[in-house]
Amino acid sequence: MYTADCCSIPAVVPSDGYVAKGRYIEIPHGDSERIKCYATGDPACKRAVVVYYDVFGFHKNTEQTCDLLASQRFYVLMVDFFRSEIFPGLVTPPFDRDGMMAHYARVAPWDSVHAISRSAVDHVREVAGADAKVGALGFCWGGLGGSAHVCVCVRARARVAVLLLPHFSHNPVPPHPPEPSQVVRAVSPLPHPLFSAAAGIHPSGVTPPVLRAALRPVCMVASSGEPDLAPAFAELAAARPSLAPLNVSARFDDVHHGFAAARADFAKKLNAERVVQAVAVVRDFFARAFAEGGVAVEGDVEGKGAAL
Repeated sequence: MYTADCCSIPAVVPSDGYVAKGRYIEIPHGDSERIKCYATGDPACKRAVVVYYDVFGFHKNTEQTCDLLASQRFYVLMVDFFRSEIFPGLVTPPFDRDGMMAHYARVAPWDSVHAISRSAVDHVREVAGADAKVGALGFCWGGLGGSAHVCVCVRARARVAVLLLPHFSHNPVPPHPPEPSQVVRAVSPLPHPLFSAAAGIHPSGVTPPVLRAALRPVCMVASSGEPDLAPAFAELAAARPSLAPLNVSARFDDVHHGFAAARADFAKKLNAERVVQAVAVVRDFFARAFAEGGVAVEGDVEGKGAAL
């Protein structure tokens, strides 16, 4: 249920001298805690994306991808769900998959991820306005978590939102949609949806039962070695016909798992090109999904960033 590359490819040390466009900030969480985030882009654009990084946590390469998305008129907030507690075994592959799963089950259990997500959205509403549209974007761990327990978070009543996130545990992906489940129960009391749409780049373990539970638009960009998502999206289209025109399934079979996050190598022409293309897919997906949600997108959605 997960790609072998997820536990065999190390993070890439940046070599191109890239200077990040954003900055690190702290957002309030709970009564007194502050959560570190990488913020990039202009909140005034009224389009925001909360980013869920991969197993390596904050990384210069992931910052660069976030900056690229932000250049397309998005406010992008990458959040420290691990609270800087990165699994220490991620230095030399092959990684201890069981140890990694146990570690992240401890430092980032679902209730913690969900609570921090709400704080992130609260921050976006504060800086971008209550009328801003907010989506979720995840890489690897943040998109869908391999053979770990993949959580599809849905509100249980009308005006439902979906967020695709993993919750690392020793439980396999259930054979049926997670309904009813603690995940659904965890978000059912929400007074409003957290996200209007959710996207994943190089996800692992995406299955028809997972996508079938989606109640808002989803976009998945797969890479080499990852399963064919067409059957999953076909099932989602059959289960939720209204989502079909907005859902997106794309893949790049000539780049490795992790090509757009910590494992990205921007010094390689093909890798850099595919990141630009993946960001363009996600950009257009969010633009359409946000507009469909009732908030018009000002100007064109082609973007003016030099790289796109």
